[in-house]
Amino acid sequence: MKLRHSLTLGLLVAGIGWTSPVHAQAVDGGKVAPLDDIKNQADLDQAITALATKLFDAYNHCDLKTF
Repeated sequence: MKLRHSLTLGLLVAGIGWTSPVHAQAVDGGKVAPLDDIKNQADLDQAITALATKLFDAYNHCDLKTF
């Protein structure tokens, strides 16, 4: 019975994920190139670092709007 409920829940979550629209992230502040302009590994590393820094700064300063 547990397996049946787990399977049903898994399929429900997967179905929601497949039908939800996906939007690109907007990068603000001009510190990072727009995500569509990333052409190489160095650009990707820079974008990930900048976005991760912004995320953790918002978390550490309890900035829920940014987080």
